[in-house]
Amino acid sequence: MRKILIWFLKTFLFWTLVFQIGRLVFSLYEWPQTSAYGITTIMKSFYHGIHQDFSASGYITMLNGLFLWVILILGMKRNRIFFKVLNSFLMVVVTIVTVVDSELYRNWGVHMDATPLLFLKTPKDALASTTLFQMFFILVIMICMFISIFWIYRKLFKTDIVYVKRKKSQRYSMIVSVLLVCAVMIIPIRGGFGIAPMNTGTVYFSKDLYPNHLAVNSSWNFLYSVSKMNKFAKPYNFMPNEKAKAIREDIFRKSAPRHVVLKEGQKPNVLLILMESFTGKMVGALGYKEYTPNLTRISKEGVLFNHIYSTGDRSDRGIVGVISGYPSEPTASIMKYPEKSQKLPFVTKVLKDEGYSADYYYGGDTDFANMHSYLTNAGFDRVIDMTYFDPKDYNSKWGVHDGIMLDYFLKDINKAAEDPSKPFFKMLFTLSSHEPFEVPMETVISGNSEQNKFLNSVTYSDRCLGKFYDEAKKQPWFKNTLIVFVADHGHRLPYNTKANDPKKYHIPLILAGGLVKQDSIVTKCGSNTDVPATILGQLGLPNNEFNYSKDLMDPNSSSFGYFVYNGGVGACVDSSKIVFDLNTQKVSYKENYDQKNLEKIQAVLQSAWNTFLGNEE
Repeated sequence: MRKILIWFLKTFLFWTLVFQIGRLVFSLYEWPQTSAYGITTIMKSFYHGIHQDFSASGYITMLNGLFLWVILILGMKRNRIFFKVLNSFLMVVVTIVTVVDSELYRNWGVHMDATPLLFLKTPKDALASTTLFQMFFILVIMICMFISIFWIYRKLFKTDIVYVKRKKSQRYSMIVSVLLVCAVMIIPIRGGFGIAPMNTGTVYFSKDLYPNHLAVNSSWNFLYSVSKMNKFAKPYNFMPNEKAKAIREDIFRKSAPRHVVLKEGQKPNVLLILMESFTGKMVGALGYKEYTPNLTRISKEGVLFNHIYSTGDRSDRGIVGVISGYPSEPTASIMKYPEKSQKLPFVTKVLKDEGYSADYYYGGDTDFANMHSYLTNAGFDRVIDMTYFDPKDYNSKWGVHDGIMLDYFLKDINKAAEDPSKPFFKMLFTLSSHEPFEVPMETVISGNSEQNKFLNSVTYSDRCLGKFYDEAKKQPWFKNTLIVFVADHGHRLPYNTKANDPKKYHIPLILAGGLVKQDSIVTKCGSNTDVPATILGQLGLPNNEFNYSKDLMDPNSSSFGYFVYNGGVGACVDSSKIVFDLNTQKVSYKENYDQKNLEKIQAVLQSAWNTFLGNEE
């Protein structure tokens, strides 16, 4: 048994070393970029990247272990050659992926995803841009890397893992033990015991892209991309791509930026508060039963948009929507693909070009759903998450509750405002109204149903937001600050709204703060993807690069609120609401139906999907 445990440990450590060698090969291949950073930064890339190496090593060690389990059952004594062949094959695969990824990164600036597999049907075209010298150079590096790691393997694994047939009890004990060790590999595979499983953004640590990309494990990233390939291989074809793009451009047409709701003055500060699961179905100001009196009160002091829809039904979609103005996809989240999301526009970068600082606040784990890598690509100066707080403040399964985070947020704003010459953009994402809906507040709505717990959590968050806003109004910086309140997505609760019901995606959007001239209500249809263009338009800044976002305060912008879910797409277009089922290819919901409006919905989906695939801007 001891010999088997040592074999497991050696296998895990060997493959971890292989991936570190692969990172070294990558860093040398990209030497012009690597040499631009100090040794400390490069070592940090290796340090942070080892966490993903552990994950990849866990997969391979588990695979070896499962084969060992079979060998023990069969009672095979001579097994060294078998494992030598198995691991040699895996070494060849890892070597090819590492070196090819290095070459593609040199040209593309992003790690290799599943895209190259799409060219296997036309290998001649795929190799057309590669010279014989380049192919020879790549081959030499592959051979050198393989020989190096194979030599290490031979030094470490010189003997068989011998199974000596003794008592049945000993045999069964060894078989069970091997399975248990294989099960333990789930820990490094997931990246530890946290809520968020291993993802590309887990290893991101720098404000610059290259050190983060160096930390990424090429093999892990490639296989992760391949595992998701079937989710976005098939494009949507409702019409010619040129027509779809033309319709999309007409919907999101731009006018010259104008100050509509803001008072004249110096560069205003901007606060963007993204509210977790704040469905419009609980906001009295939107015509529903009131569960958010503070939000309704704030809306009466600012501009309320009462026909806004969330682009999707998950937080990762909502975050991308309000920062990049990019709509959701039915079966994929662009946030989970850093090589794609880094090509999006970011409201943060536009503001930073104007001299703004940019900070992000979230009481939970920013590694969840690749959030951290996206925020890094967005150019935030700081990302403040649960790691900034004492563990005693972790009074939620997800992290720090809204009351604690909003108090911290207010203090940080006051500190930033001490230098009035430096405008700031700060974004806070609330947390407490997320499942399991446990909040540090007395029960307001009695009952243990999921709906009542949800409404209690929303009531708590609403109180925290109300307290924050009241305290903010007392601060000197308030008079020169725009505060945007918007939900990340809607929710099936309350009332268990069906996926194809537009009410599920109906959300609040409010412009408030000392810069708002007067209270008003905007009835135009829109989405939370319109937030970037609206903010920039009202600051008098260009928003032309946001192809799926429009300034809701622009009288010339269209009335179009787009949303998707897994299996369907819909929108509020002028006075009509339409939902199209992508499985049945039929309209599943209609209100004041208009065929032209359905065509607009399909055109935006097709165009957005082409953007996701990299076929258009």
